Amino acid sequence: MTHCKIQKKKRIFFHLQGAFHLSGPQEVERTAGDTMSISFRYNHFYENHVKYWCRGYYWNYCNVLRRSDERSPPDGRVKVSDNKGSHTFTVTMTDLKVEDGGWYWCAIERVSRHVKVSLELKVTVGMRPCLHLALTCMKEAPLHLLVFALLQGAPFCILTTGTPFHWLVEPWFFLRWVLFAVLVLIPALLQVVLNRLVMIHVPEVFPRSYTNAEHVHRHRQQ
Repeated sequence: MTHCKIQKKKRIFFHLQGAFHLSGPQEVERTAGDTMSISFRYNHFYENHVKYWCRGYYWNYCNVLRRSDERSPPDGRVKVSDNKGSHTFTVTMTDLKVEDGGWYWCAIERVSRHVKVSLELKVTVGMRPCLHLALTCMKEAPLHLLVFALLQGAPFCILTTGTPFHWLVEPWFFLRWVLFAVLVLIPALLQVVLNRLVMIHVPEVFPRSYTNAEHVHRHRQQ
């Protein structure tokens, strides 16, 4: 029997063992940036027991993230709450990231073997909210909407009419060309303009140089 099959059977055993004391979802899928709030129901016998939330594929080596007897920091991404009236232990994770995906355990602390159930969290990458513009081509974009999107720092989507294509345009797509124009094109144009102004308004300081033929002709006349 392979190692993976043994681990799978152990997880099933843990779920069956804890089902009479603790129950909850076995798999949750969310999109990056979302908030996950899941609840676990426990037997009333464990009303005054400490509940906790830990992360790790193996139970013996999981890392405890939050406990019900600890105050969650106000700026923390992981919060837990224990509603003793409804015998429900709730775990909330905000601003989910792809790296948050993995195996977690909800457990109840006991003097003997702890009661526990495992959960697999899957975090997928989704399209971020954006400003949608239904356009036929880029030059038809209302300037105030484009400026608004850039100032907000959010991408905006351009939906081309009559085509199935969906373009997600990042602010940097435009800003890099603006910076290029400021740093390269504008100084070059200013240099050209200054050169023309000098040629028009500045008189000749040195006399015109004569060619060899003109020099011979002047010498013969003398």
